[in-house]
Amino acid sequence: MIIFGFILVYVFLISLFIVGYNRVSPFTSAASNKIQSFSIIIPFRNEEAQLPALLESIHLLDYPVSQVEILMVNDGSSDRSVQTIQNYIHKNQLSHIHILENRRQSGSPKKDAIKTAISVSKFSWVITTDADCILPSKWLGVLDSFIEKKNPNMVAGPLAIVEKTNTSSFLHALEILDVHSLLGVTIGAFGLNSPIMANGAHLAYRKEVFHQVQGFEGNDHMASGDDLFLLEKFLAHDAKAVHYLKSKDVIVRTSTQDNWRGFMNQRKRWAAKASGFKSNFAKAVGIVVVLGNLSTVLAYGMLLWTIFDKTLSFHLAFISTAILLKFLIDGLLIFKAQRFTGSHRNFLWYPMVALCYPIMTMTIALLAFTTSYTWKGRRFTQ
Repeated sequence: MIIFGFILVYVFLISLFIVGYNRVSPFTSAASNKIQSFSIIIPFRNEEAQLPALLESIHLLDYPVSQVEILMVNDGSSDRSVQTIQNYIHKNQLSHIHILENRRQSGSPKKDAIKTAISVSKFSWVITTDADCILPSKWLGVLDSFIEKKNPNMVAGPLAIVEKTNTSSFLHALEILDVHSLLGVTIGAFGLNSPIMANGAHLAYRKEVFHQVQGFEGNDHMASGDDLFLLEKFLAHDAKAVHYLKSKDVIVRTSTQDNWRGFMNQRKRWAAKASGFKSNFAKAVGIVVVLGNLSTVLAYGMLLWTIFDKTLSFHLAFISTAILLKFLIDGLLIFKAQRFTGSHRNFLWYPMVALCYPIMTMTIALLAFTTSYTWKGRRFTQ
Protein backbone atom coordinates (compact mmCIF):
# COMPACT_ATOMS: atom_id res chain seq x y z
CA MET A 1 0.00 0.00 0.00
CA ILE A 2 1.30 3.42 -1.01
CA ILE A 3 -0.10 5.11 2.10
CA PHE A 4 1.59 2.59 4.36
CA GLY A 5 4.88 3.11 2.48
CA PHE A 6 4.83 6.91 2.75
CA ILE A 7 4.19 6.73 6.50
CA LEU A 8 7.06 4.26 6.93
CA VAL A 9 9.40 6.61 5.04
CA TYR A 10 8.29 9.41 7.38
CA VAL A 11 8.94 7.19 10.41
CA PHE A 12 12.41 6.37 9.06
CA LEU A 13 13.18 10.09 8.61
CA ILE A 14 12.14 11.00 12.16
CA SER A 15 14.19 8.03 13.43
CA LEU A 16 17.22 9.57 11.70
CA PHE A 17 16.54 12.89 13.43
CA ILE A 18 16.42 11.09 16.78
CA VAL A 19 19.82 9.53 16.02
CA GLY A 20 21.11 12.98 15.08
CA TYR A 21 19.62 14.52 18.21
CA ASN A 22 21.51 12.03 20.37
CA ARG A 23 24.75 12.83 18.54
CA VAL A 24 24.67 16.49 19.60
CA SER A 25 26.32 16.44 23.00
CA PRO A 26 25.17 18.92 25.65
CA PHE A 27 27.73 21.69 26.00
CA THR A 28 29.26 22.06 29.43
CA SER A 29 31.00 25.39 29.68
CA ALA A 30 33.96 26.18 31.80
CA ALA A 31 34.19 29.58 33.46
CA SER A 32 33.78 32.18 30.75
CA ASN A 33 36.76 34.41 30.07
CA LYS A 34 34.34 36.98 28.66
CA ILE A 35 36.42 37.56 25.56
CA GLN A 36 33.65 38.28 23.07
CA SER A 37 31.53 41.39 22.80
CA PHE A 38 27.96 41.15 21.54
CA SER A 39 25.50 43.36 19.68
CA ILE A 40 22.05 42.02 20.55
CA ILE A 41 19.41 43.04 18.00
CA ILE A 42 15.74 43.02 18.97
CA PRO A 43 13.14 44.25 16.46
CA PHE A 44 9.79 45.14 18.03
CA ARG A 45 6.34 46.19 16.89
CA ASN A 46 3.50 46.76 19.36
CA GLU A 47 5.05 44.63 22.11
CA GLU A 48 4.13 46.87 25.06
CA ALA A 49 2.80 43.94 27.09
CA GLN A 50 5.82 41.69 26.45
CA LEU A 51 8.65 44.22 26.83
CA PRO A 52 8.83 44.48 30.66
CA ALA A 53 9.76 40.78 31.02
CA LEU A 54 12.31 41.04 28.21
CA LEU A 55 13.89 44.20 29.63
CA GLU A 56 14.12 42.66 33.09
CA SER A 57 15.90 39.60 31.66
CA ILE A 58 18.31 41.89 29.78
CA HIS A 59 19.04 43.75 33.01
CA LEU A 60 19.83 40.43 34.74
CA LEU A 61 22.28 39.17 32.11
CA ASP A 62 25.46 38.03 33.85
CA TYR A 63 27.98 39.67 31.52
CA PRO A 64 29.97 42.92 31.56
CA VAL A 65 27.79 45.76 30.35
CA SER A 66 30.78 47.28 28.56
CA GLN A 67 30.86 44.26 26.24
CA VAL A 68 27.17 44.28 25.36
CA GLU A 69 24.97 46.65 23.38
CA ILE A 70 21.24 46.15 23.01
CA LEU A 71 19.88 47.55 19.76
CA MET A 72 16.09 47.65 19.90
CA VAL A 73 14.58 48.49 16.51
CA ASN A 74 11.13 50.04 16.45
CA ASP A 75 9.21 48.73 13.46
CA GLY A 76 6.34 51.21 13.38
CA SER A 77 4.82 50.57 16.79
CA SER A 78 1.52 52.32 17.47
CA ASP A 79 1.30 51.43 21.17
CA ARG A 80 3.51 52.50 24.10
CA SER A 81 6.39 50.16 23.27
CA VAL A 82 8.93 52.96 22.82
CA GLN A 83 7.84 54.72 26.02
CA THR A 84 8.04 51.43 27.92
CA ILE A 85 11.66 50.96 26.87
CA GLN A 86 12.57 54.60 27.52
CA ASN A 87 11.04 54.47 30.99
CA TYR A 88 12.94 51.29 31.84
CA ILE A 89 16.23 52.76 30.59
CA HIS A 90 15.71 55.91 32.64
CA LYS A 91 14.57 54.09 35.79
CA ASN A 92 17.55 51.72 35.81
CA GLN A 93 20.09 54.18 34.33
CA LEU A 94 21.07 51.84 31.51
CA SER A 95 23.37 53.24 28.84
CA HIS A 96 23.83 50.09 26.76
CA ILE A 97 20.22 49.86 25.52
CA HIS A 98 19.49 51.92 22.41
CA ILE A 99 16.29 52.49 20.44
CA LEU A 100 16.54 52.71 16.65
CA GLU A 101 13.90 53.37 14.00
CA ASN A 102 13.58 50.76 11.29
CA ARG A 103 14.70 51.81 7.81
CA ARG A 104 12.36 49.98 5.44
CA GLN A 105 13.99 48.92 2.18
CA SER A 106 12.42 45.58 1.26
CA GLY A 107 9.37 43.35 1.62
CA SER A 108 10.61 42.03 4.95
CA PRO A 109 10.26 44.41 7.91
CA LYS A 110 12.23 42.13 10.23
CA LYS A 111 15.18 41.75 7.87
CA ASP A 112 15.20 45.51 7.37
CA ALA A 113 15.25 45.97 11.16
CA ILE A 114 18.22 43.62 11.54
CA LYS A 115 20.10 45.35 8.72
CA THR A 116 19.34 48.74 10.28
CA ALA A 117 20.86 47.62 13.58
CA ILE A 118 23.87 45.86 12.02
CA SER A 119 24.75 49.04 10.11
CA VAL A 120 25.35 50.89 13.40
CA SER A 121 26.46 47.97 15.61
CA LYS A 122 29.94 48.24 17.09
CA PHE A 123 30.78 44.65 18.05
CA SER A 124 31.93 41.71 15.93
CA TRP A 125 29.28 39.25 17.12
CA VAL A 126 25.59 39.81 16.34
CA ILE A 127 22.80 38.04 18.21
CA THR A 128 19.16 38.26 17.14
CA THR A 129 16.19 37.58 19.37
CA ASP A 130 12.54 38.64 19.59
CA ALA A 131 10.74 41.16 21.77
CA ASP A 132 8.44 38.52 23.27
CA CYS A 133 11.36 36.49 24.63
CA ILE A 134 12.98 36.07 28.04
CA LEU A 135 16.77 35.70 28.06
CA PRO A 136 18.60 33.39 30.52
CA SER A 137 21.10 35.10 32.81
CA LYS A 138 24.04 32.80 31.87
CA TRP A 139 23.33 33.13 28.16
CA LEU A 140 26.25 35.28 27.03
CA GLY A 141 28.81 33.66 29.32
CA VAL A 142 28.05 30.20 27.94
CA LEU A 143 28.01 31.52 24.37
CA ASP A 144 31.39 33.19 24.95
CA SER A 145 32.82 29.90 26.21
CA PHE A 146 31.33 28.02 23.23
CA ILE A 147 32.80 30.48 20.73
CA GLU A 148 36.21 30.23 22.37
CA LYS A 149 36.13 26.42 22.14
CA LYS A 150 34.52 25.91 18.69
CA ASN A 151 35.56 29.06 16.79
CA PRO A 152 32.29 29.16 14.79
CA ASN A 153 30.91 31.69 12.33
CA MET A 154 27.32 31.01 13.34
CA VAL A 155 25.74 29.52 16.47
CA ALA A 156 22.11 28.40 16.59
CA GLY A 157 20.50 28.00 19.99
CA PRO A 158 17.36 26.54 21.57
CA LEU A 159 14.02 28.28 21.93
CA ALA A 160 11.23 26.98 24.16
CA ILE A 161 7.84 28.26 25.26
CA VAL A 162 7.18 29.52 28.75
CA GLU A 163 4.80 27.10 30.43
CA LYS A 164 1.96 28.90 32.18
CA THR A 165 1.09 26.96 35.30
CA ASN A 166 -2.42 28.39 35.36
CA THR A 167 -3.11 27.53 31.73
CA SER A 168 -4.12 24.13 30.45
CA SER A 169 -5.77 24.16 27.05
CA PHE A 170 -5.52 22.21 23.84
CA LEU A 171 -4.16 25.22 21.94
CA HIS A 172 -1.51 25.88 24.58
CA ALA A 173 -0.43 22.23 24.58
CA LEU A 174 -0.48 22.03 20.78
CA GLU A 175 1.81 25.02 20.44
CA ILE A 176 4.26 23.76 23.07
CA LEU A 177 4.44 20.28 21.55
CA ASP A 178 4.75 21.74 18.04
CA VAL A 179 7.65 24.00 19.04
CA HIS A 180 9.42 21.07 20.71
CA SER A 181 8.91 18.97 17.59
CA LEU A 182 10.66 21.67 15.57
CA LEU A 183 13.38 21.91 18.23
CA GLY A 184 13.98 18.16 18.03
CA VAL A 185 14.22 18.24 14.23
CA THR A 186 16.52 21.27 14.32
CA ILE A 187 18.97 19.65 16.74
CA GLY A 188 18.64 16.29 14.96
CA ALA A 189 19.55 17.80 11.59
CA PHE A 190 22.65 19.40 13.12
CA GLY A 191 23.56 15.99 14.53
CA LEU A 192 23.30 14.53 11.02
CA ASN A 193 25.62 17.29 9.76
CA SER A 194 22.80 18.55 7.54
CA PRO A 195 21.27 21.59 9.30
CA ILE A 196 17.96 22.68 7.80
CA MET A 197 16.58 25.06 10.42
CA ALA A 198 17.54 27.66 12.98
CA ASN A 199 15.44 30.11 14.96
CA GLY A 200 15.89 33.84 14.52
CA ALA A 201 14.85 34.33 18.14
CA HIS A 202 18.14 32.70 19.15
CA LEU A 203 20.80 33.07 16.49
CA ALA A 204 24.35 34.44 16.74
CA TYR A 205 26.84 35.09 13.96
CA ARG A 206 29.96 36.99 13.04
CA LYS A 207 29.12 40.36 11.52
CA GLU A 208 32.06 40.09 9.15
CA VAL A 209 30.75 36.85 7.64
CA PHE A 210 27.22 38.30 7.43
CA HIS A 211 28.62 40.94 5.10
CA GLN A 212 30.73 38.39 3.19
CA VAL A 213 27.65 36.31 2.33
CA GLN A 214 25.76 39.53 1.45
CA GLY A 215 23.31 39.25 4.30
CA PHE A 216 19.69 38.86 3.27
CA GLU A 217 20.28 39.78 -0.36
CA GLY A 218 18.35 37.49 -2.67
CA ASN A 219 15.58 36.63 -0.21
CA ASP A 220 14.59 39.96 1.27
CA HIS A 221 11.40 39.92 -0.80
CA MET A 222 10.09 37.19 1.54
CA ALA A 223 8.62 38.51 4.78
CA SER A 224 10.11 35.73 6.93
CA GLY A 225 13.27 33.62 6.72
CA ASP A 226 15.75 35.90 8.47
CA ASP A 227 17.04 32.70 10.09
CA LEU A 228 16.61 29.90 7.53
CA PHE A 229 18.02 31.63 4.46
CA LEU A 230 20.89 33.16 6.40
CA LEU A 231 21.70 29.69 7.77
CA GLU A 232 21.88 28.36 4.20
CA LYS A 233 24.28 31.14 3.23
CA PHE A 234 26.57 30.50 6.21
CA LEU A 235 26.55 26.77 5.44
CA ALA A 236 27.52 27.46 1.83
CA HIS A 237 30.30 29.75 3.05
CA ASP A 238 31.76 27.24 5.58
CA ALA A 239 29.53 24.43 6.80
CA LYS A 240 32.06 23.31 9.42
CA ALA A 241 31.83 26.71 11.12
CA VAL A 242 28.06 26.49 11.78
CA HIS A 243 27.26 24.90 15.15
CA TYR A 244 24.38 24.21 17.51
CA LEU A 245 24.70 25.18 21.16
CA LYS A 246 22.83 22.52 23.12
CA SER A 247 22.83 23.78 26.69
CA LYS A 248 20.07 24.16 29.27
CA ASP A 249 21.72 27.39 30.42
CA VAL A 250 21.04 29.19 27.13
CA ILE A 251 17.42 28.28 26.47
CA VAL A 252 15.60 31.42 25.34
CA ARG A 253 11.92 31.33 26.26
CA THR A 254 8.98 32.84 24.45
CA SER A 255 5.23 32.97 25.02
CA THR A 256 2.35 31.23 23.30
CA GLN A 257 -0.07 32.85 20.88
CA ASP A 258 -3.24 34.15 22.52
CA ASN A 259 -5.73 32.57 20.14
CA TRP A 260 -6.20 30.25 17.17
CA ARG A 261 -5.98 33.08 14.65
CA GLY A 262 -2.57 34.13 15.96
CA PHE A 263 -1.38 30.53 16.01
CA MET A 264 -2.51 29.85 12.43
CA ASN A 265 -1.01 33.09 11.09
CA GLN A 266 2.31 32.32 12.76
CA ARG A 267 2.42 28.80 11.32
CA LYS A 268 1.42 30.03 7.86
CA ARG A 269 4.26 32.54 8.10
CA TRP A 270 6.71 29.76 8.98
CA ALA A 271 5.41 27.39 6.30
CA ALA A 272 5.69 30.05 3.60
CA LYS A 273 9.49 29.90 3.92
CA ALA A 274 9.52 26.41 2.42
CA SER A 275 9.28 27.76 -1.13
CA GLY A 276 12.70 29.35 -0.68
CA PHE A 277 14.62 26.22 0.36
CA LYS A 278 17.87 25.75 -1.57
CA SER A 279 19.13 22.66 0.28
CA ASN A 280 18.15 19.41 -1.46
CA PHE A 281 18.02 17.69 1.92
CA ALA A 282 15.67 20.37 3.28
CA LYS A 283 13.44 20.00 0.21
CA ALA A 284 13.41 16.22 0.63
CA VAL A 285 12.51 16.54 4.31
CA GLY A 286 9.66 18.90 3.43
CA ILE A 287 8.29 16.48 0.84
CA VAL A 288 8.50 13.50 3.19
CA VAL A 289 6.80 15.41 6.01
CA VAL A 290 3.97 16.56 3.73
CA LEU A 291 3.48 13.08 2.24
CA GLY A 292 3.70 11.44 5.66
CA ASN A 293 1.04 13.69 7.14
CA LEU A 294 -1.14 13.55 4.03
CA SER A 295 -0.95 9.76 4.11
CA THR A 296 -1.94 9.79 7.77
CA VAL A 297 -5.00 11.92 6.99
CA LEU A 298 -5.94 9.53 4.17
CA ALA A 299 -5.40 6.61 6.55
CA TYR A 300 -7.90 8.19 8.94
CA GLY A 301 -10.38 8.27 6.08
CA MET A 302 -9.76 4.62 5.24
CA LEU A 303 -10.27 3.60 8.85
CA LEU A 304 -13.59 5.41 8.90
CA TRP A 305 -14.58 3.92 5.55
CA THR A 306 -14.10 0.36 6.86
CA ILE A 307 -17.15 1.01 9.02
CA PHE A 308 -19.25 1.17 5.83
CA ASP A 309 -17.27 -1.18 3.58
CA LYS A 310 -16.20 -4.38 5.32
CA THR A 311 -14.25 -5.52 2.23
CA LEU A 312 -11.54 -3.01 3.20
CA SER A 313 -11.13 -4.46 6.68
CA PHE A 314 -8.03 -6.41 5.62
CA HIS A 315 -6.24 -3.04 5.36
CA LEU A 316 -7.08 -2.24 8.97
CA ALA A 317 -4.01 -3.87 10.56
CA PHE A 318 -1.55 -2.23 8.14
CA ILE A 319 -3.08 1.22 8.47
CA SER A 320 -3.40 1.06 12.25
CA THR A 321 0.21 -0.11 12.59
CA ALA A 322 1.51 2.70 10.39
CA ILE A 323 -0.43 5.36 12.32
CA LEU A 324 0.74 3.95 15.64
CA LEU A 325 4.38 3.94 14.49
CA LYS A 326 4.09 7.57 13.42
CA PHE A 327 2.55 8.59 16.75
CA LEU A 328 5.26 6.73 18.70
CA ILE A 329 8.23 8.09 16.75
CA ASP A 330 6.92 11.68 16.83
CA GLY A 331 6.24 11.33 20.55
CA LEU A 332 9.76 10.07 21.25
CA LEU A 333 11.38 13.03 19.47
CA ILE A 334 9.10 15.53 21.22
CA PHE A 335 9.67 13.92 24.61
CA LYS A 336 13.44 14.15 24.17
CA ALA A 337 13.18 17.84 23.32
CA GLN A 338 10.84 18.50 26.26
CA ARG A 339 13.16 16.68 28.65
CA PHE A 340 15.96 18.96 27.45
CA THR A 341 13.97 22.15 28.05
CA GLY A 342 12.27 20.91 31.23
CA SER A 343 8.76 21.26 29.77
CA HIS A 344 7.03 17.99 30.61
CA ARG A 345 3.62 18.99 31.91
CA ASN A 346 1.86 19.35 28.57
CA PHE A 347 3.06 16.00 27.22
CA LEU A 348 -0.10 14.50 28.74
CA TRP A 349 -1.93 16.20 25.87
CA TYR A 350 0.17 14.35 23.30
CA PRO A 351 -2.33 11.60 22.30
CA MET A 352 -4.99 14.19 21.40
CA VAL A 353 -2.46 16.49 19.73
CA ALA A 354 -0.95 13.60 17.74
CA LEU A 355 -4.38 12.65 16.44
CA CYS A 356 -5.14 16.17 15.20
CA TYR A 357 -1.64 17.24 14.15
CA PRO A 358 -1.59 15.70 10.62
CA ILE A 359 -4.86 17.45 9.76
CA MET A 360 -3.56 20.74 11.12
CA THR A 361 -0.26 20.37 9.25
CA MET A 362 -1.97 19.77 5.91
CA THR A 363 -4.39 22.64 6.49
CA ILE A 364 -1.55 25.07 7.23
CA ALA A 365 0.49 23.84 4.24
CA LEU A 366 -2.50 24.44 1.96
CA LEU A 367 -3.34 27.85 3.39
CA ALA A 368 0.29 29.03 3.42
CA PHE A 369 0.47 28.87 -0.37
CA THR A 370 -3.08 29.87 -1.23
CA THR A 371 -3.94 32.68 1.18
CA SER A 372 -2.30 35.70 2.76
CA TYR A 373 -1.57 36.01 6.45
CA THR A 374 -1.52 38.82 8.98
CA TRP A 375 1.44 39.38 11.29
CA LYS A 376 2.02 42.28 13.67
CA GLY A 377 -0.88 44.15 12.08
CA ARG A 378 0.43 43.76 8.51
CA ARG A 379 -0.84 41.52 5.72
CA PHE A 380 1.64 39.45 3.72
CA THR A 381 1.42 37.19 0.69
CA GLN A 382 4.11 34.69 -0.28
